Amino acid sequence: MKFTLLEYRGAINPLYKAIKVDPSNTKTYNNSAIAKESLQDYKGAIDDCNMIMTIRLTFSEPYYKRGFTKLNIKD
Repeated sequence: MKFTLLEYRGAINPLYKAIKVDPSNTKTYNNSAIAKESLQDYKGAIDDCNMIMTIRLTFSEPYYKRGFTKLNIKD
């Protein structure tokens, strides 16, 4: 619920718990990456994007999100 209300700081812990329950859910990793990027946890957002890419290679959004996040850290 907090994620949909854009309360990213409060959404991190529930997202972490959801990932532990179902580590193959790319939507949860994607939401986590969005929240982390918004909180300027760029390394965490990149790690989440990398995880999505290992689960589902054909999902294009994490490639875009990872590239955009790397631009934010001048990588």
